[in-house]
Parts: sequence; structure tokens; C-alpha cells
Amino acid sequence: MKRLLLCLPVFLTARLVAASAGDLPVQLDTQAVIPADTFRVHRKQPFDAFALSALGTVGGGILVWKNTEGNNATAAGVALLVVGPALGHLYAGNLQGAAIGSGMRGVGLALAMGGGSLVLNQIG
Repeated sequence: MKRLLLCLPVFLTARLVAASAGDLPVQLDTQAVIPADTFRVHRKQPFDAFALSALGTVGGGILVWKNTEGNNATAAGVALLVVGPALGHLYAGNLQGAAIGSGMRGVGLALAMGGGSLVLNQIG
């Protein structure tokens, strides 16, 4: 449909140029038929938002679980664990909800890592 809307001005201009040269009579079609679904707004589906959140979180967990060497894949997995649950909010356009949720998970992760570090230092 976008191609049709983009080609329409070019076609009308070509008809005007041809008409000015005397090849065609000047008749503009002012009642062009545009299909009803051309301007339909895509509604976001709740299941799609849930699926994105679930897959992001599960993917992060798998990356952390399978990579025990502490490499870049592990860091990406931790980042997905923080941001993954917010992917549904991002899909729905709820940036504030995504930022608040990711921020809370990030602070919780930092506190857990700090507490775990203190415990390990006391033991060892």
C-alpha cells in the first residue's frame, strides 16, 4: 500500500506533464479509491508482550547457566535478566514501566552481589 501512495504523486505528475505537452486531456481523478485497511493502526497484542518478556528472561537465564567461565556471554545473560522482563513494556510503548522495572531489578542485583561479596569475604 505504501508503494501505491508513493507512486500516486509520480503518476499524477506524469499525467500533468503529458497533458501539458498536448498528449492527454487534463483530467485529474479526484475520487481515487483507497482501501479501508490502508490506515489501520496495528494493535499490540498482550500475548506478544508476554512472549517477549518471557523469552528475554529465559534467554538471560540460559546464558548465565550455560556459561560458567564469566565471559561476555555471561555478562549478556545478566543484562538480559535485568532488562528481559521489561521487553513486553518496551514493545507496548510503556517506557516508564520498563525503566522502573529494569532499574529496580538492577539495584536488587547490585545489592545481592554486594551482599554475596561481603559474605564470601567473611567466610574466606
